[in-house]
Amino acid sequence: MDLSEILSNPLFVPLLVAFITILVNVCFLYWLRKWQYRAEYIIRNVEKTYIPLVAEIHERLECFNRFPENPSGLKYSFKMLESVKKKGLFEFIKSHDEKLYEKLILFYNQIYPRFRELVRLQKETDEAIFREWGGYIKKAVSDKEAKDYSNSFVSEIFRKGLFALLLSGRKEEISKIWLESLYQTAQANKLHCPSLKPKDGYTVYPKGTSPTFDVSEDDLTKLQELSRPKLQKLLDLYKQTKASINDDVVKGLVPMMQKYITNPLS
Repeated sequence: MDLSEILSNPLFVPLLVAFITILVNVCFLYWLRKWQYRAEYIIRNVEKTYIPLVAEIHERLECFNRFPENPSGLKYSFKMLESVKKKGLFEFIKSHDEKLYEKLILFYNQIYPRFRELVRLQKETDEAIFREWGGYIKKAVSDKEAKDYSNSFVSEIFRKGLFALLLSGRKEEISKIWLESLYQTAQANKLHCPSLKPKDGYTVYPKGTSPTFDVSEDDLTKLQELSRPKLQKLLDLYKQTKASINDDVVKGLVPMMQKYITNPLS
């Protein structure tokens, strides 16, 4: 049977149409299944990657924004971010959205390490100021017997949150806890403190019968000035980090991930 006979056969056209229909259906079903598989893959990974990542970043940013008022509350660990990287899901993000991947890599390599650096510098500055204040107070107290209580006084004022107040510049509260700590130290150790006046409601041990712990508001002013350069260095790092976070995370990374959380297949 030659080609002309095949083409003239009345069954040829119906069979050809049927064959093409089957072929198209097979190809369409293959494409549809492949699309469904990819869609399920994307949705599944968005749920286990973007949602917890955004939640973790929001939590860390809340602590970060409160840093001047609560410096010890800053957390630098991003466990979900590290988990996503270890599981190789950065590659999924890269295949899903190249620009989102670039934002995430920028965050991981440049901004994330600043959290650790900020916590390190905060602890270092806190300890340095504590030593500085302790040394200054010990020199400022003229009564040799009373000098031994310098660390007790400084420990008390730091326990009341001095570092956070210094960092956020709350001078009235600093003066308040200075006097409270001075009074508590005097009462606990039976010290005479010239700065504490009975007219202000303080019970005062009389001069001559107790060691004299002679620190004043002038000393507090000098100590605050002494601490300023160290605090400024910490604040400068915080402000630099905040600027990067606003530009690259708040306005970039987070909205991009939230878009896919709302519509994973967009």
